[in-house]
Parts: sequence; C-alpha cells; structure tokens
Amino acid sequence: DEVVARRLESLDADAMAIAEYASCVGRSFPTSIVTSAPSLDDPGSSLEKLRASGIVTVVGASGEFSHALFQAAVYDSIAPRWLAAHHRSIGEYYERANKGRIEDVLYEVARHFSRTNVHEKAFRYCSMAAEKAEGAYALEQAAGFYESALAALPEAKVGSPYPEAHLRERLGDARFATGDIDKSIECYNRAIGLAEDDLKKADLHRKVAS
Repeated sequence: DEVVARRLESLDADAMAIAEYASCVGRSFPTSIVTSAPSLDDPGSSLEKLRASGIVTVVGASGEFSHALFQAAVYDSIAPRWLAAHHRSIGEYYERANKGRIEDVLYEVARHFSRTNVHEKAFRYCSMAAEKAEGAYALEQAAGFYESALAALPEAKVGSPYPEAHLRERLGDARFATGDIDKSIECYNRAIGLAEDDLKKADLHRKVAS
C-alpha cells in the first residue's frame, strides 16, 4: 500500500486525472475510451505521462494498469461526484461508438450507467443486460443486473414492460437457480405484494412453496 501510495503521489494533476478516468473502465482499457475524457485538454499527452510513470502499460490500442492494486487504489480515491461523471461519460462513449449495435456492449453500458444518476438509462440497460445474462445462463451476473435495475427503478419513472413485480420475480428465479433460497423467497414474497393479477400471485405462491 505504501509503494502504491508513493507512486501515485508522484503523478502530476493531468496524469492523475487520466488514471482516474481509466480506472473507471477497469484494469484493462481501450486507449480510445481513455483519450475521450472530456475533462482534459490533451488526454493523449496525459496518458503518455501515466505510461512513463510505469503505472500503466500501453500496447497499440490497449492499455492496462501494471498491477491491480494501482487500479483499485485510484478508483477508490475518486470523489463520488466525479465517479458518477466519469461512468456517465464512458457509458455515453459506448453509446456513440456502438450506435445501432448496442447489444454488443450491453454489459459494459449497463455497468457504467448503473453507477450514475441517469436513472432511466441505468434501469433500461440493466434490465436488458439482466435478461441477456439470464439467457446465457450467467445467473450470478443476471442477478447483479436485476438488482441494479431495481435500485434505479424508483427514480427512473418508467413502468411496463419491466414493472417491479416482474423484476422481483426474475431476480428470485436467478437467486433460486444459484442456490440462494432465502433471497429467492424474499424476492417472490415482495413480488406477491406487488402483483395485481391473481393468477400471477398464485404462480408466485407456488414458487415459494416449491
């Protein structure tokens, strides 16, 4: 921790800013995303300073933090306001770069918007990502996206086709499939209280009983 702290303290403001932006992408990152950072006048030069420090390596169009501790330490130091702003900027970059084929980067877009205050997009993309993950039998990932969608729902001001009862049930299904029975029952019971259709309530009671 001391070595990491000393190395980070040696960075100038521009290099630290680009490190923060890159850390929001992940340990590995496409340089095209990092150099799109809107808060810097010359992000390419800032990335070169960061590379020269040894904190990241850059090969072609790809960059990577030289150690996971660097990425974690930088990310954890970002103020909440800037954290949300960076994730929004990165999410919007993915939208622009993948217009018409957002399905290709759906997990990334959902992850970034889930960490912003853009609740409508967070809700929509996380709902879509959850269904995609569920269809691919990536049930832990699906459950995480369902939980993010539910967290965004109160401020998203949207309803059908993803009402809360539906999301609670799908989260319950995912938790049941991964063996988290208590969490599954909790989700089903909350969905029962929200469901308006008697047949749906009966189906949810059957799932709880099973």
